[in-house]
Amino acid sequence: MVVSFWIYVDQMQKLSFRKFREANSYYTEAKGQEEKEKAIQGYKNAQSLYEQLISGYHWINNQDEILFNLSDCFYALKDYNGAVRVLNELMENYQDSYFIPWVGLKLASIYEEEKEYLLAIEFYKKVQEKYGDSSVGPNAIFGIGRCQELLGKKKEALESYQMLVSRYPLSEEAKIGEMKISELK
Repeated sequence: MVVSFWIYVDQMQKLSFRKFREANSYYTEAKGQEEKEKAIQGYKNAQSLYEQLISGYHWINNQDEILFNLSDCFYALKDYNGAVRVLNELMENYQDSYFIPWVGLKLASIYEEEKEYLLAIEFYKKVQEKYGDSSVGPNAIFGIGRCQELLGKKKEALESYQMLVSRYPLSEEAKIGEMKISELK
């Protein structure tokens, strides 16, 4: 009986890994796709497979990665409510995940897309405070500046871009920040 159980588990793990690889293939292809309709179809295919993995394969080890990629599919398909729901699930269940800093950035960018700039700034600031020394730090400060600029707060935006350039001078975002500083002066 025990042997049968382990054979079953082994088969299910192989099946889930195949589904995961297939979902990642659709996801990666969609991200690199220039033709919009093919990209949308790729995200839909990946979304469907990721949802199957989340709902039916609870023993799979990388649920956090699956949730993050699933949220990205929702985001790419402009289903922001779905993306927020999945990102919240990821934050609640995988607090130590590698993806958590990126979750904050994704939530901020969703609010930015929805023109909820004050809420976006709030999330960018949380990311900056908690993960400012990581690779997401420049993205967070740049996002703050961009939202401030969109709100017409040019002085605050200028200060954010100056902080970006001084704190992360070698980052790609700092190069853009320098251009923004020139525009705002």
